[in-house]
Amino acid sequence: MKQGVDKFAFNSSEALEIIREHWLSNLGHSLSGPLFTARGYLRMTLASPQDNSSANTLRYLNLALENIEHLVVILQQLADFSTDSKLELAPFQLDAALQEALAEILPQLAGKNIALEQNLPDITMITAGDADKLTQALRGFIAAVAQRANSPGLIKVSAAESDGRIGVQLIACPVDGIANIVPDLSGPAGLWQLHGGTVHATQTEGCSCIMCELPLIRSVELLG
Repeated sequence: MKQGVDKFAFNSSEALEIIREHWLSNLGHSLSGPLFTARGYLRMTLASPQDNSSANTLRYLNLALENIEHLVVILQQLADFSTDSKLELAPFQLDAALQEALAEILPQLAGKNIALEQNLPDITMITAGDADKLTQALRGFIAAVAQRANSPGLIKVSAAESDGRIGVQLIACPVDGIANIVPDLSGPAGLWQLHGGTVHATQTEGCSCIMCELPLIRSVELLG
């Protein structure tokens, strides 16, 4: 039988510190990709200028600029550093919030002839988080895949705990659009990342996938 959030407790200061560590680690990984890419294109441009056509030079510089602009966007996330004023931390039951969000969208899916397949574990998936923000993020992810699914279609939702993280995967098939064109998730992703989480969206072979993870801040189960 699943336990409710009222059966768990945790230290807010320790939970916030864990979230901050994950947040900073994720930011570092996000910075490294565009930073090394921009440096690479600039080096290619400067290495042999006499061998570069003006078209190639312009393309390399544009690609470097795109990655530098991406870096600027990432650095702006420093203003979202997790603090007590930004997060009202409490035990958050992710599986229950996910099921509630899915139940809300079921009528819309039925009207579009889109089936819903759920693969959720028979365990209580609890971590520390701001319930309002995380629930809003889950609704945003679900809405994004629902909007892209064609009729008739299928949305698959799964969740699992592994290696100290809670993962949620949402897949919609088939979907419209050109391969590698993914939905704009900046709103829900920002709320999710504020908790030290990660969000990855892909579109391949006619399917749209969103994979989001949170650090598993294991609460202490209370007796009685």
